[in-house]
Amino acid sequence: MAETKSESWFAIVKVFIYLGLAVYIIVPASWTDPFLYATMYQINTEQFHRDPKPTDCDFMRAPLGDKGCRYKKMVTAYNAAGEPIGGDNAPKYSTNESNHAIVSFDDGKTWRLLAGSRLDSKVNRVDVYWIKTTE
Repeated sequence: MAETKSESWFAIVKVFIYLGLAVYIIVPASWTDPFLYATMYQINTEQFHRDPKPTDCDFMRAPLGDKGCRYKKMVTAYNAAGEPIGGDNAPKYSTNESNHAIVSFDDGKTWRLLAGSRLDSKVNRVDVYWIKTTE
């Protein structure tokens, strides 16, 4: 049975998708993170900042062996005023019945009025940093 033209294009698209996934998996996160977070938060890659990952917990770092620690990647997105509006451990924002901006610092358990009447929810900058955790 002969392949149709649309089946051929679908096969080519599948090859490019698989190739893209393979490159994304193989290439270090320090190269892919700017594009990932720029796409996710709709910013330019120049508005992305990534701290270098510390190496003091690496197995091959002296003294050789397991150090009993690791680093967890944390991401915070900021608006133009420098307020955290997205990412890990960011406060939650919403509006109340009167359409006033409210904020929660405890994952939505309690809410309080925001100082301004509206929150600038457009992401202006994304920072990636590392938190040391013990096992």
